[in-house]
Parts: sequence; C-alpha cells; structure tokens
Amino acid sequence: MVNFVKSEEPQSNQQMSIERVSKLSAREFKRKYFGPGQPVIITDAIESWEARSLWSPNYFKENFGDIKVIVQIREVDKACEPSYFLEKGQEEEMTIREYLKEVESNPEVGVIRYIVEMPITDVIPITKTQIKPLDYYSEAIRRLADRKIFFWMGHTGCCTVIHYDALPNFNIQIWGRKKWVIFPKDQQDLLYTPSYLSLNYFSPINYENPDYEKYPKYKEATPIEFVLEPGETLYLPSGWAHYVRSLDFSISLNIWWVPFLYALKKAPTFYYEKFSKWIFCKN
Repeated sequence: MVNFVKSEEPQSNQQMSIERVSKLSAREFKRKYFGPGQPVIITDAIESWEARSLWSPNYFKENFGDIKVIVQIREVDKACEPSYFLEKGQEEEMTIREYLKEVESNPEVGVIRYIVEMPITDVIPITKTQIKPLDYYSEAIRRLADRKIFFWMGHTGCCTVIHYDALPNFNIQIWGRKKWVIFPKDQQDLLYTPSYLSLNYFSPINYENPDYEKYPKYKEATPIEFVLEPGETLYLPSGWAHYVRSLDFSISLNIWWVPFLYALKKAPTFYYEKFSKWIFCKN
C-alpha cells in the first residue's frame, strides 16, 4: 500500500476571505458568483461522484498502474521561481506505478514531480463514469469547444506560480489539500502582468520570496489565502491570478467554464480536425 504521510501546514497572512457554500443552485451560482465575477468554494458539488470515494494514490496504482503519463520535474528549491518554472522544467514519461513508487521511496530527493493537465477521460476512459457534469456550466458547450477535463497528481510541495487564465475555472479537490492564494482581477497591474516572461500572463513575482525592491507595487496587493479541502470545488473567475501549492499528496481536477461565444469560435476547428481524422482513418 502506498502511504503518503508527509504534509505541510499552511502559513497564512490572509487579509481577505472567500465564501464557502453548500447546496448551491445553478441559478444562484450565476446570480451571485458567475455574473459578478466572484470566486466561491462549493463544499458539496461532487458528493454524488464515484471518484470522490474511489480515487486515491493506491486506487490509481492498483487499477491503472501501467498507464504511461508525463511527469514534470523541477528542482525543489527553485520550483516556485517564475522564470525557472517556465523555462527550466524537464519532462519524463513513466507509468503511474513508477511515479508513485518514485515519490514514496525518494520523498527528500530534492525535486518536484508533478503530473499536470492530463486529459483524464482520454487517457483512462473508464473515469468518464466516475465524474459527473457539474450543475453550473453547460456540458454540451464544453464538448463543443473540445475543452478537456484535466487531472493533476502531485506530492507535498508541488506548486504552480502566480498566473491568471482567460477562462473561468472549476478546481475540484479529490484527495489531499492544496493551499490557494488568489488575487482580484483588478490587481493584475500590482502583479506586473502582463509580464516580460515567455508566457505573459504569468507574474514575475515569487510568492514564497517576493522581491519588493524590484516589484514595489506588489506591496499593495491583497491576496486571499485559503486551503481547498478534499471534496471541495473552487470556482475561479477569469482574470483572477492565483498561486497553488500542495500541502499533502494531492489529486485534483480542473474543468473550464466555456462561454458560448468562445465555443462558437472553437467549434469549426474542432469539427474540421474530427472530420480530417475520420477521412484519414477511412483511407
């Protein structure tokens, strides 16, 4: 049995808070959160999911251990430095079993090993039956735009540096805990974004060790810090920058909210690619 006991306790200098709600209807979600562009944590959105009770490190080891995945590898002491995060990471292909064995047997080896943005229902099709569409977005529109459901698996200390996304996002915590730090959309300037980095929606600021001399406006930012617990779902509006760090061994998903107009723009390309693959296979 794989046993991941190492964990961190979050260090917080929280200045603001985020609302936690349960039994949230789709109408209320759109009125109170989606429309105004406000984040929220929904504590019971995935209670009916089979994945909620099934998924664990051992479940993936025992049932899908031979599945090959891509693992991002970074030096632990530099992993949260934005320029290094974007430019210096390595990737290695290994099986899920090999990944879990490596993490368990070498917890202090000095590197971060993280499975990120794996299209879970493509790689492991049976998981389609273990994940249900959330009530808060259109599953048909998501499929029209060909947006995947992404799977994340990583040990304590895995992190993603400060950045923002163009689409609203549901982040679903299945196993373990993650520390989240989010910044209101109107504070992008205080984070020096768009930035000079290779991906300009990433901030050059190291959240764990900010350089206030180089980035003095960052002192005015008002981060919202919280821990996303197992079974909880975070809705994060587009444009809200965020930093994420695993406090335990963690399994999570993210699902993009796809606006209708965005889906229409993506749909022609999606169907052209599908049609081209069909023609190629026929011939």
